[in-house]
Parts: sequence; C-alpha cells; structure tokens
Amino acid sequence: MKLLHALPPYNFPGVEEQNFSKAKFVILPVPYDGTASWGSGAKDGPHAIIAASRFLELFDHELGRKPADAGFFTLDELEPARGDAKETVKRVADAVSEILARKKTPVTLGGDHSIAIGAIQAAASHFDNLSVVAFDAHLDAWDEFEGSDHSHASVGARIADITPSVAKEKVNEVIIGARTTGKNELEFCRKNGVEIVWAEEAKKDIQKAVKKILPKLRKNVYITFDFDCLDPGVMPAVGTPEPEGLQFNEAVEALKAIAASRNIVGMDFCELSPMPGNRAPDFLAAKLVYKAAGLALGKKL
Repeated sequence: MKLLHALPPYNFPGVEEQNFSKAKFVILPVPYDGTASWGSGAKDGPHAIIAASRFLELFDHELGRKPADAGFFTLDELEPARGDAKETVKRVADAVSEILARKKTPVTLGGDHSIAIGAIQAAASHFDNLSVVAFDAHLDAWDEFEGSDHSHASVGARIADITPSVAKEKVNEVIIGARTTGKNELEFCRKNGVEIVWAEEAKKDIQKAVKKILPKLRKNVYITFDFDCLDPGVMPAVGTPEPEGLQFNEAVEALKAIAASRNIVGMDFCELSPMPGNRAPDFLAAKLVYKAAGLALGKKL
C-alpha cells in the first residue's frame, strides 16, 4: 500500500539504496556537544542535517549532475564519551581512519567543533602534503579552554601540534571567515603560520580572498566547516554566533575555488544547533554538505 506522505529513507541524502563498497562518501554522525561553552544543542545537529537532507533535490543544476550518483553511505551515530572530550576525539579519529583505509571520503557531522580534531588527526595519518581549511568565525587557537585542551575552541591549537606523533610533516592551516579573536589566539596563529582570511576581506571579494590563500594550500586538503562562519541572518542556529559573517553563496564560491585545484580528502560540518520551529537552518546545512560533496568530486562521476 502506498503511503500518502511517503518519506525517503533515513540516510544522507535520502537515497533509496546504500552500498558501502560503491559509495564515494561515508557520512559519520557524531552527536556530541560536551565542550559547548555557550549555546548547547549541537549534539542534535547530525540528526537534523540527515533529516533535512531527505528533502533535497538531488540534481544540482549548477554542476549539471546528481552528486548522489557518486554514492553516499550513512553510518550509525558514533557513540561519544559524554564526559570525556579526549576519548570522544579518539573515537572519531579511529572511525575516520577506518573510513580512509577503505579508500572512502569521510564526511563527519557534528556536534561541537571538537570532533574535528579527531577527523583531522586521522586525515594527517593517511595523507602527506596536507592542509586544513577551516571555515569559522573564530580562530579556535586556545591551547585549553574551560579546562579542556580538546575544546571546540582548541581545534586550531591541536592542528598545530599534530606532528610528530601523527603526521610525517606539519599540517598547515588556513581560516576563512574569521571576525573575532583573542590577542593570544592571534599571536598563536602568527607564530604557527596560520593564514587568516577575515570575513570583511571575504565579503568584499571572495574570489580575490581565496586566490590569496591558494598558494599556501598543499595538494591534499581537509575541510572543516563550523556553521558559525555564516552570518546569523542566514544561519542563526549555532552556539556561538558572530555578526557580519559569510553568505551561503560566498562560502560555496570559496569551496568551489579550493575544490577546483586541490584534492579534498575529507570534510566535517559542525556546530548546527537546531531551533524548534525553524527548519531553514537545518536545510541550509544539509544543502551545503551536499554541495560541498558535489564540488569535491571535481570532474569525477
């Protein structure tokens, strides 16, 4: 019997059939916000993104194809260690490392931004010539924050010290969309060679801003996307909003420029805190994840 309101399957992006062996992208949901310092609720982000993704139009008119044809496989939610950020990061690192070992592209859905630490560690252990591009309103360069050195505010600090225990070489970082910082964070970034594209630069001319940082990026790039990079006018559902952020199309233009010349080896999307009664941020988040995957394919498909 056909249901009047039949729904697509519960996976990203609501595909009828999943096949791990044929999938290009593996979705890893991590419902964790144990290091949230202001607004909580990001633990519900992965579910909201997956639920909204079931209503996406799978054909991308800009790309002229269906990124879903490359194959998506959605894993069960990763069980976090609720009271232990470091253990949660380790679990993420192990899971992402397994995905990479299977020659798949991991797309991790947070959760607060701390989960990116584990995903980036895994990428650094599998790829040389690696750069990290962080889309973020903040520099996240606190060595420790509120007693945790694996906080959502410490992602950049942990990227900087990823060697020598994980990677063969130093992983360099670029931040796009930042518009606030502590003095200590700015000094940390200068000391560690972190390139910053401030939001005002990006909003003035996104193509020029990205062109400036492309020479710094190595062959392989990992994308970590904190949704507070976007302006609260289009993405209010975040734990630490900052005014004057990027628009959706500006973020897409930056992703497009990076994907056109680099090999994107993994991605994460963090800090969506769903708002009861407002599903627009959930859909925006899902669409951005899907668009980023389509761009990451390049000419492959």
